[in-house]
Amino acid sequence: MCLAEDFYFGYKVVLPKGWQLTVQDIEYIRSKYPHQVISIMIPRIDNLVDFEDRSFDIKSSMTIRKNIFSLFGQLREDVLNQAELDEEKIANIRLEIIRNLTYIQSNPIKTAILTNEVNDEDYLACHTANVMYLSIIIGEKIIDYIKQERNHSSSVNVTNAKSLTPLAMGAFFHDIGMIPLKRYWETNKCLSPREISQIRRHPVWGYEMLREKIPSMAAAIVHNHHENWNGSGYPRGLINDKINVYARIVRVADAFCAATFNKKNKKGKSPTVVFHEMTRGKYREFYDPVITNALTQVVQPFPIGLRLKMKTGEIALVTSHNPLDTYNPKIIIAFDKQGRLMPKNVLKNAFYLNENENLEILSSIQENLDFLNAPVENTIKAPRKNAQIPGKLLELVYP
Repeated sequence: MCLAEDFYFGYKVVLPKGWQLTVQDIEYIRSKYPHQVISIMIPRIDNLVDFEDRSFDIKSSMTIRKNIFSLFGQLREDVLNQAELDEEKIANIRLEIIRNLTYIQSNPIKTAILTNEVNDEDYLACHTANVMYLSIIIGEKIIDYIKQERNHSSSVNVTNAKSLTPLAMGAFFHDIGMIPLKRYWETNKCLSPREISQIRRHPVWGYEMLREKIPSMAAAIVHNHHENWNGSGYPRGLINDKINVYARIVRVADAFCAATFNKKNKKGKSPTVVFHEMTRGKYREFYDPVITNALTQVVQPFPIGLRLKMKTGEIALVTSHNPLDTYNPKIIIAFDKQGRLMPKNVLKNAFYLNENENLEILSSIQENLDFLNAPVENTIKAPRKNAQIPGKLLELVYP
């Protein structure tokens, strides 16, 4: 087996594309990176099928997220050392944020690529890098909606209503209030009521730390990035368009990145499951549906090359992402019911899943996916002010 894509860890290439895997390589990867899914080449298939090329998107993602990761790392050290975030430091951070924002806008991508492979102690920096990167990509996708919402919430037309600089800055600083709570986000243990209360205060602490140092729109994101569309969020229980549109974007990106994050001793949920929960399932009440729809257009729930087992027993490979219909990827039936590679004369061209009404996804290599065939859950709840008190850190972010 050979790697079909570069294998990254911590924004560095561990093994390059084309590397021929030995038994020892596979055993090492399984022990060192137990939650990692890697792409491998199948020569007979690769010579016949045109798989969507993700190499540019991967390179762009790694470049941006590595920059943000390093920038946040320095911010973290300043906060932990109680160094003053003076005007010069904030100005330098703003310049770096704008530089990275410009890079993304100048290098348009097909799909956002997110990876989580860092040490647990670097979780917050990696999470921030993912959230800022994904927030900008979503913002680019719904730029007209942003303008509409900003003008709707103002009595006059907003100057630069399509600017993504406030979004990028707010996304970068959104969890600054969590930095002093390092001991909480490094554990998977249940939290006490006092610890939960402290964590729920982090948007307020972050806002108070920054409100006189960064633009008001970016500070509002820090303050409101845990508010929910149905009014059940914190710290103020804002509802619908009472929540700043930028904060709504960061809320979606924050939840998605947290839910899918792999920590050393805890595997995150798969993007497929999280997409379903956020857009069709029991959690969709928490998010602006325009923004979750944009999320499904820019992130792949079914990675290129993923093996999907059909209810017929056959195995399909995903050949390309479908931004217009996330749950309808382009596939090719590559293996028969016995798991044998289809003969060349039987192998058919790639097609969209819904073009064959007899095909339904049963599972992937990671999990059962039969829930995708169920109707959309009709469980939207009335707005509520007091969400159920969770016991673990992830539950304070997701749903």
